[in-house]
Amino acid sequence: MKWEEQIMKSKKSYFNPTIFKKNIASYWPVWGSFLAIIVMLMPIHIGLLFTMAEYRETEQLRRAAMIEAVYDCLHPGFMISLCTVWSLLSAIVVFQYLNHARNAYMMHAFPVTRKELLITNVVSGLTMMIGPELIVFIASVLLCAGYHVPVMLPLLQWFISAVIISVFLFSLATFCVFMAGNSIAVVFYYLFFNIAYEIIYYVLSLFRMVFAYGLPLSSFDFSAQKPMDFLSPIVFMWQKLSARAVYSAGDLEYTMSSIQYEGLGYIIGFLLIALCFFVLSWFMYKKRKIEYAGDMVAIPFMRPVMRWTIGIGFGATFAITLFIVLLEVDICLNYPTIFAIFMVGGMLAFCITQMLIARSFRIFKKRLCVEMLGFAGALVLAFLGARGMAGIQERYIPSVDNIEQATCLLDYTLCYDNEDEGLQFVVDLQKYILDHKSVLQDRVAENIATDSEEYYVNLEYRLKNGNRISRQYSLNMQSQEAAYVLEMIRTEESKTENLMQNGLGMKTLSRSNLTGAVFQDYLEDEGETVGFRGENDEFAKQLYDAVIRDYEEGNMQPYIYWGFQLDGNVPMESTYADSIEFNFLIPKPQYEKIKESIWELQVDYDYEFGLQADGSCIATKNITFGPRCTNIINCLEVYGFIRDENDLTISGEIGQ
Repeated sequence: MKWEEQIMKSKKSYFNPTIFKKNIASYWPVWGSFLAIIVMLMPIHIGLLFTMAEYRETEQLRRAAMIEAVYDCLHPGFMISLCTVWSLLSAIVVFQYLNHARNAYMMHAFPVTRKELLITNVVSGLTMMIGPELIVFIASVLLCAGYHVPVMLPLLQWFISAVIISVFLFSLATFCVFMAGNSIAVVFYYLFFNIAYEIIYYVLSLFRMVFAYGLPLSSFDFSAQKPMDFLSPIVFMWQKLSARAVYSAGDLEYTMSSIQYEGLGYIIGFLLIALCFFVLSWFMYKKRKIEYAGDMVAIPFMRPVMRWTIGIGFGATFAITLFIVLLEVDICLNYPTIFAIFMVGGMLAFCITQMLIARSFRIFKKRLCVEMLGFAGALVLAFLGARGMAGIQERYIPSVDNIEQATCLLDYTLCYDNEDEGLQFVVDLQKYILDHKSVLQDRVAENIATDSEEYYVNLEYRLKNGNRISRQYSLNMQSQEAAYVLEMIRTEESKTENLMQNGLGMKTLSRSNLTGAVFQDYLEDEGETVGFRGENDEFAKQLYDAVIRDYEEGNMQPYIYWGFQLDGNVPMESTYADSIEFNFLIPKPQYEKIKESIWELQVDYDYEFGLQADGSCIATKNITFGPRCTNIINCLEVYGFIRDENDLTISGEIGQ
C-alpha cells in the first residue's frame, strides 16, 4: 500500500515544460521573424551607421554621429507597430487549439489542467516576444560599449518600454482569444480594443460637423491629442513615448550630445491592466465550453452587446460616409435623409451580425424581433442625442473670466492671453457669428448656385481649467454680415502690436531671449546667400530694436505678404533677397510654459531639435524687409554689414 501511495501521489503543477518546448519549437517562424526584423532595425543598422561615422572630421562630430545613429533606432513607433502585430500572432498560435473543436477536445483530454495550459501558453507567448527583445538589447549595448557611445540608459529605457508594450498587448490578445471562437474574430476584437475609440471619436466629430455650425472636423490623426486617448492603447503609447535628441554647443555648430527617452512613466500602469486581462482570461477559460470553438462570440452574454455595438456604429459610419461622399459631388443631404440612412444601416448591420453569430440566415425568431424593436428605439435615441449634444456645444461661449488664452485665425494667428483686451474681442466675435448664424452659415447649395467665395474663421480657447475649445466658422460671402466679420478681424490684424507679435513671435520670444543675430547677405554674382554674424550681442539688440521701430512707423506693413489692407491703398511691395535671422535661447521654465499654451513656439524651424541638456531650447526667427525699412538699413550700415542700401538686392530685380 505504501508503494502504491508513493507512485500514485498526486502532483499539482502550474507549468508544463513539454508543452512549452513544443510551442517554442513548433512556432519558431513567429519569434524567429520578429527577432530577424528587430535585429536588422537595431544592432545591424546601428553598426552600419557607426562604420560611416568613423569618417567624420573630428572626434566630437564622430561621437555626435554615433549618438544620432542610436537615436534614429530608438523611436518607439516601430517597436509599437511590431509588437502590435507579433503579440497578436503569438497569442493566436499558442491558443490555436481553442478555435477547432477537434483540437480543443483532444488537448483537454490530456492530463493537464486548464490553469496549467493557460500559464504555460502565456509564458510561451511572452517568451516569443521578450526573448528577441532581450537579445537585441544585449547586442546593442555591447555594440555601443565597444564604440564608447554613452547611450546605455536610453537603451535600457527602450528595452523596458518594449517589454511593457509586449506584455500588455499579449495580455489583450489573450483576452480576445477567449472572447472569440475563431482567429478572424480574435483579430477583429484586438483591433477594436486598440483603435475603436479613435474611430468613434472621428465619427462623432463628423456628426458634430453635420449637426452644428462651427464645430470643427477632427482629423483622423493618431498623433493628435484627444480626451481619454488611453482607451486606444497603441495610440496612447505612440503619443506618450518618445526619444528626444539633446544638443550641446560644439566647436563649429550644435551637435547631438545625448538622448532623452521620455514617457516611460505613462505606460507602467499598463502592466497592472495586463494582469487584469490575464485574470479575466483565466475566469473566461474556466467557464468556456469547448463547443464554442469556431463561433464569433464565445461568451453568450456578449452576443447582444456585439449586435448593438456593431449596429449603432455601422449605422452612424454608413450615414456620415454617404453624406460626405455625396457632398463631394455637390449633393447635400438634409437631416431626415441622414436619419433614414442611419436607421437602415444600423438595422442591416444588426441582422448581419446576428447571422454571423448564429452561422445561419434563419435568424428572425420572436425573441430577436422583440430585441430589434428595442434596438430601433436605441437608434432613434442615439441620433437625437447626438444632434442635441451638438446643439449644446454649438451654442457654448466661454466667459472671459474663465479664459487663459485665445486665438483667432483668418490671415494670420492673433494670440491673446488673460492680460490682453483681445480676449473680449474673440468672445464678441463668436457671439456675433452665432447671432447671425442663419445668414453666415455656408450652405453648400447656396455656394454652388452663386459661386461665392469661401472664408474660414478659426477660434480657439484654452480655459483656466486646462480644457481647450476649438471652433471653425465658414462664411457665405454673399452677405453683408460676413463682410462685417472680415472687417472686424482685419481691423484687429492691422494693429501694430499684433503685426509685431506675429512677425517677431513676441508671444513666445522676447528681447531678453536674444543670443545673437545673423545678416543673410544675398550675393547676386554667386546666386547664393551668405550669413554674417554680429561680433557681439549688442548688435542683435540694436537690430531687434530697429525692426520694432520699423513696425511702429509702418515701414514693415507693405511687405506683409497676406495683404491685410481693406481699402487696397497700400500695395504689396517687393522685399530684399537679403534677410535677418535672430537667435534665441529659451530657458526651461519658459519653454515648459510655451508647450502648455495653445500657440506653438513661433519660430522658423522645428524647435524640438533645439532642446538642450538643461531643458532650455534654441530657436531662430527670420525677418524679411524692404527699402522702406530705414531703421534696419541704418543699423546694418552702422555695424558695417553694408555701405548703403545699394548693397541690398531687391528680390524682384534678381537676374535683370
